[in-house]
Amino acid sequence: MLSASDADYKTAVATNLLNHSAAIKVLEAKGFSPAGCTDGTDHWVFVVGDDQKCYYKSYSGGWTTWHDLGGQFSSGLAAYCYNSGASGEKTKIWVYGQGINNQLWQIVWSGSAWGAWVDLGGNID
Repeated sequence: MLSASDADYKTAVATNLLNHSAAIKVLEAKGFSPAGCTDGTDHWVFVVGDDQKCYYKSYSGGWTTWHDLGGQFSSGLAAYCYNSGASGEKTKIWVYGQGINNQLWQIVWSGSAWGAWVDLGGNID
């Protein structure tokens, strides 16, 4: 679980995360290994907490609180957002991470709900 001080720190850094590489370097140096993506309007930031679970927050005119996506990860995450710009299309998000079993895991935001973590297999060293 994120402690209050960690959450406050991550919120402050996340405010500039998508536009400032220095903020990313600070998070990586502290072991938070953030991932972020944007569809050009909204922004999402993903981190691995001290408890090895994935947390995220999003920005759409203001930052949300941290949300727990679960999982158990031994390294940082990667995130990809996609929206073709077609009228009414919702942004989809794919998040990937190396699980504590050294395999690749994926979770997908469908545009309205998060799916479950899926073990994609492999052996990541």
